[in-house]
Amino acid sequence: GLEPRAARLAWILGSVAWAVDVWLVRWSASGMEIAFALVLLLAGLIADWRTDPPARSALAPAIWWGVASLARPEMGLLVALLALRSALGPGPLAARVRQIGVAVLPAALVNGAWLAYAASFYGTVLPATFRSKAAEHTPPLQNLLIQAQEMGADRGVEILAILALLPLLAAALRRDWRAHLVPVGWIVLIPLFYASVRILGVTRYMLAIAPLLACYGWAALALWAG
Repeated sequence: GLEPRAARLAWILGSVAWAVDVWLVRWSASGMEIAFALVLLLAGLIADWRTDPPARSALAPAIWWGVASLARPEMGLLVALLALRSALGPGPLAARVRQIGVAVLPAALVNGAWLAYAASFYGTVLPATFRSKAAEHTPPLQNLLIQAQEMGADRGVEILAILALLPLLAAALRRDWRAHLVPVGWIVLIPLFYASVRILGVTRYMLAIAPLLACYGWAALALWAG
């Protein structure tokens, strides 16, 4: 929904802001898996956004995000959002069902093999860390407040820009809402996911939405400036 000049400005400023993200630097330097998962997440988004909407296929992002879910299981929510977008897409029912299959099949093949192995070797498909962290039972509201503080410290400028310029940004995104269903849904789902399973959304987990907050924050500022 951005004009080319505004889109270019948002791309440059957002890329610079994301490159020096404090939590990205910290967790990349520590060698944690989130840095690799973020590369796969962004690769899927780029593959998706580089395709014109009429010819947009779920295959490329589905492959990237299926692999990403091996590193961070919650990345599977991206596949679910991709399937939802396919279901809400234009065209006959048969074409939409086919696109849903394209969205789900790569992740099912990649993760199915791993889940089968995990079930046979470990006796469960749930990671031990998930079970132990879920046992902490962080209250949902407290969880969301802590997440907001973490992301405010990290991407506070962009969050303020999104909130202040929300009507302007929403009007621009509404013109091609299907293209933004997955990234906007991801920003909303990740905090709610951790709150619902009562796992504290620490910075390593919340980093998954930081590049998209940077993207939409600078897009809002570019819209306002343009």
